[in-house]
Amino acid sequence: MSPLTLPPRLLLRALDDLHALALAAGTLPEVEQRLAERVAGAEQRLDEVLAAAERIESLDERAAGALESMAALEGRVGAVLEAAARIESAAPSLDRVLASVDDLGAAAATLAAAVEPLQGLSERLGRIAERLPKGARARP
Repeated sequence: MSPLTLPPRLLLRALDDLHALALAAGTLPEVEQRLAERVAGAEQRLDEVLAAAERIESLDERAAGALESMAALEGRVGAVLEAAARIESAAPSLDRVLASVDDLGAAAATLAAAVEPLQGLSERLGRIAERLPKGARARP
């Protein structure tokens, strides 16, 4: 079929379509530029996602190490809590011991006050005992 034998309406429509294709083809460099920018942006985002995934992997390893450390600390804390419970249960006994020590300190002070005047007397008796026959102390 020859283009000259086509009805004018189809010929006009073909020209309109050809004009639309020409206009679209004129925008192809701009579309290509936008598409290239989007691809570059997507590549950059992908690089960022990969870097974030590596950081997450590193954080995961560090978190696993931290969990192991926390488990070890949990055992130590348990031992400390047990010791604290034993100390707390012994606190009343310690209070009684401290009260007894205070009483002994007061008694020692009283005894020292009572013995102090006897010191001079014991020295004099010692000198007298050295002068007695058969009562003398052995000398080194």
